[in-house]
Amino acid sequence: MEPTSLPSRCSGLLRLLPGALLLGAGVASAAQPLALGEAERIAVEQAPAIEGFRSRAEGARQAAYAAGALPDPELTLGAMALPIDDPGLDTDPMSRLEVGLRQRFPAGRGAARERVEAQAETAAAQAEEAARAVRRQTRKAYLELLHRQRAIALLRESRSRFEALVEAAEREVAADRASRQDRLQAILELERLEDRIDRERIALDDARARLARWIGEAAARRPLAQRTPELAPPPKPAAAAERLAAHPRLAAEEARVGIGQARLREARAGYRPDWGIEVSYGHRRAERMDGSAVPDLFSVMVSMQLPLFPGNRQDRDVAAGQRRVAAAQAERREARLELRRDLEATYARWERLGQRQERYEKRLIPLATDNAEAALAAYRADTVAFTALQQARVAALEIRLSALRVEIQRLKAQAELLYLTGGGSS
Repeated sequence: MEPTSLPSRCSGLLRLLPGALLLGAGVASAAQPLALGEAERIAVEQAPAIEGFRSRAEGARQAAYAAGALPDPELTLGAMALPIDDPGLDTDPMSRLEVGLRQRFPAGRGAARERVEAQAETAAAQAEEAARAVRRQTRKAYLELLHRQRAIALLRESRSRFEALVEAAEREVAADRASRQDRLQAILELERLEDRIDRERIALDDARARLARWIGEAAARRPLAQRTPELAPPPKPAAAAERLAAHPRLAAEEARVGIGQARLREARAGYRPDWGIEVSYGHRRAERMDGSAVPDLFSVMVSMQLPLFPGNRQDRDVAAGQRRVAAAQAERREARLELRRDLEATYARWERLGQRQERYEKRLIPLATDNAEAALAAYRADTVAFTALQQARVAALEIRLSALRVEIQRLKAQAELLYLTGGGSS
């Protein structure tokens, strides 16, 4: 059997090369870190509620044209004034074939169109509010997952220090410079650290599941970007209050008020009569006594409703419309007050968390680090007990974990502010 020629081998390799490149590209894409901005984009694209509201808005816009249009004209065809005893078109001069066209002109067409247009505005505002809400929830889920990942990394980083404390305690007990209780305390702290890592893993799985709710399981399994997400800074309180007025929830409530007002105008239009016009042409086949043909007939009629008893319908429709408008206005005021309270409370929390974050970065973390280093130096110089070193290590870890928690809490508060005032991640 002859060996495969070199050109044949190269040809086979070339055929495999595109597939290998595609596979490598897929692996590289799967390993790409997931940034917060990308997570937001995926969540908005996949959210069915947003697409539903947008479709509803477009449908209402299309329906608005139909709501303001006249009804379709009506065509009438018939045989008129046929004698009962001798049916036929040529036995009586009034018998005829008639064709007519009828057109109605309902009152309140303009109000009906305004109502449907307001419904389109409501759905469009709901779509924008849903998009904001999806971004807010995605940001919070992403930040929570980032918090758990960094907490686990911090705990694992500290494991070697706590293991070193156990080893040191065993040496001290062997040298009769520490008690058996010191050794047990060191082992206890290490076991507590392991248990905390396990608890953080459970919280990590929960956080990833919440993120997958918005972006899908595959995207949520990707590693997160290393750098801390940078959210757009919230505006100053005065500017934030102004931007709050443009919140899509308030726009939706304003549109609902418009719907109620349009319905009220429709109800008031009930006092005005609908009217219509009908034209018809009648062809007669009978003849006069002298044998001449009778002339055809042309008719014009105008019809009109008579709203003679408004107390049973129109008055009640108007009263109901007024109450609906009043209810929509009250709901609009309530939404405005609720958003304003949320803005004030969230802004205050964001500022206080900023003060705490600064305290951790400038004072607590440096002090805890210096305290741990000083305790280690003093322990090596045999001037402090082993428990002091252990307490300093535990305190340093707790302060770093608290600093991480405060940082993430402040970012979540910032995400809430951006939901209220608008804005995204940079």
